[in-house]
Amino acid sequence: MISQKSPFTKSDINEKTSIIYYVIYEEKLLYMAFETVTMKKTCRGSAFLKENKYDDSVFFEQYSHMPRSEQGLSAAGEWPALKALLPELAGKRVLDLGCGSGILSIAALLLGADRAVACDIDEKCMDVAYENAALNGVGRDRYTVRWGDVVTDRALRRELGGPYDVVVANIVADVIIPLSAQVPALLAEDGVFLCSGIIDDRAQEVADRLRENGWEILETRSAEGWFSYLCR
Repeated sequence: MISQKSPFTKSDINEKTSIIYYVIYEEKLLYMAFETVTMKKTCRGSAFLKENKYDDSVFFEQYSHMPRSEQGLSAAGEWPALKALLPELAGKRVLDLGCGSGILSIAALLLGADRAVACDIDEKCMDVAYENAALNGVGRDRYTVRWGDVVTDRALRRELGGPYDVVVANIVADVIIPLSAQVPALLAEDGVFLCSGIIDDRAQEVADRLRENGWEILETRSAEGWFSYLCR
């Protein structure tokens, strides 16, 4: 008998979100939260890149109305490859690097994570992620957002603390490569690093650099020209 209940009811449905779907599989109730997190605001996509086209106000406004911004990861090309590698999150501590609007870390909490910390180089993302968390009933007692460059800022890495059971980074290859050298210090001994958002023509390069930085790639998934790696 399934006793777990979703924290949402039909009254939570509005024009920008759907109720978290119930999927019964092997007598387990799964929340497809990553596809249905309420997102009132979005933040630029290429997190950790200090100067890029996402910082242009005109481009940012147009980007904010793209399907991936208004519908979340379910409308993003990299989502099928990322979703296939999601580990069990119940009771886990999760760190989301390059969090943007916070969708991954917020959804992780809706999927049962005990606590989540999110970080992005863009200061604007702090307010955006916290607001999106509040829209989904996630409080600051379980959710912390910080901003800064994890790759270069030692003080920030100390502040993020850890160890985390799961570290996720849905960003670009040029960030994943240097970031992968910093993640081990933040990860629990038996934790996993899930990196995604890697375009196909950079996939082999990223895989090689991950191994150079001491990672074992446990699983690889690709879809629609995007790659994801689950590492330990």
